Amino acid sequence: MTFFALGSVLISVFSRQGRAVGVFAWAGVLVGMLLLPASFGTGKDFFFGLLINDAFSVFFRQIILLVAGLIVLLSIQYKEWDEEDSGEYYFFILTVAISMMLAVSTNNLMMVYIALEAVSVVSYILAGYLKRDIFSSEAGMKYFLFGVVSTGVALYGISLIYGLCGTLDIPSVLAFAAFGTGPSLAFLFALVLILVGLGFKCSLVPFHMWTPDVYQGAPTPVAAFLSVGPKAMGFALLLRVFLNGSAPVIPGWVALAGVISVLTMTVGNVTALKQNHIKRLLAFSTIAQAGYIFLGLAVGTPEGVRAALFYILVYVFMNVGAFGAVIAIYYSLKSETIEDYAGLYKKDPATAVILAVSLLSLAGIPPLAGFLAKFFILAAAVKAKCIFLAVAAAVNSVIGLYYYVRVVKFMFLDEPKNDSPVVSCSLYLKFALLVTFFANILLGIWPQPVIGWIAHLFS
Repeated sequence: MTFFALGSVLISVFSRQGRAVGVFAWAGVLVGMLLLPASFGTGKDFFFGLLINDAFSVFFRQIILLVAGLIVLLSIQYKEWDEEDSGEYYFFILTVAISMMLAVSTNNLMMVYIALEAVSVVSYILAGYLKRDIFSSEAGMKYFLFGVVSTGVALYGISLIYGLCGTLDIPSVLAFAAFGTGPSLAFLFALVLILVGLGFKCSLVPFHMWTPDVYQGAPTPVAAFLSVGPKAMGFALLLRVFLNGSAPVIPGWVALAGVISVLTMTVGNVTALKQNHIKRLLAFSTIAQAGYIFLGLAVGTPEGVRAALFYILVYVFMNVGAFGAVIAIYYSLKSETIEDYAGLYKKDPATAVILAVSLLSLAGIPPLAGFLAKFFILAAAVKAKCIFLAVAAAVNSVIGLYYYVRVVKFMFLDEPKNDSPVVSCSLYLKFALLVTFFANILLGIWPQPVIGWIAHLFS
């Protein structure tokens, strides 16, 4: 991955064709995905144990590479790059993918912080990549201001952990927490500070304020990336730090995490109801989806963890499919207002169907993959006797159904507002949309291979 990241910079120097750089970057991601399974089971540690190669890291590295590959496909021949030098963009995408793979492959809190900082710095640049666009610049600045505060808070928590435990190795820290009568108040306070930093990456309430403005102002492929990549990494780190296997580290974890999960689902869904800008709607949707995923972690059981992992994988296809369709539609409509999507099915039926499938999957409509993801989360909550959390998730799913179906209603039942011609998107974008479309359907009717894969990795 490092080789292809540096190579993309060199190619951009000698070629002004952004497409060539994008294809080269995508080839690097593909090679990484093909080589990664061969490393599973080697059981090697690297850099004095700072990096580990276990089933957990392999699973999340595959997801991160999948995200990077889909985002690169969305970005090739993205028309907003016409006024920018897009060569470095692919270097940043591969670099942030490398940083996220480092984050999920470590058992040391200092390495977690270093990887988080590497991800954050590049993400700020990507959010503000369109230098001539005032909204993109604003998105980068807002993301930066919120990001530095959250990572600073997390670093303060890490420093307290070191002062209390004398080590930053996560297994040793967790062993310290279990020693004697359990974790002290100072230790719990330090963990809560770390939770703030990771909650920012996952857009958990109340650390979500940056999300809608950044997603709306950032280039759409970047918004798609921020909605899935850093979130997957954030949940991986939450699992590393707060769940020892599947046993919660913090006493009262179910209550604390349950409250955050319910608030995240509720705030995301309720606020999305009144949105008329598709990217802001998807931003609040991602907040709500983060609440569902966090519910799997909140119940603190093996079933909950496996359900959350399945949800994260499905969420990648749902959200990237939705943002990819938004890109394709913008080429024709030159608008991201939901009301302007009226009659889209009559003008561009393929894109309308793909967006509808992604939205309905996010809403949890059977037989799409999102339905099974929500079902597994609810089943895990019920099995853990967290009935209130299961009911809250079910009620929020009903609330969320309204704003997803509202977009579908505009596309399929309303008459077109104008006669603007349909502009064909790139073949790369079409391929990414087809991948997400079939994944949303296949994982809904045939999830056994993925479920078996997760069970095998974590058995």
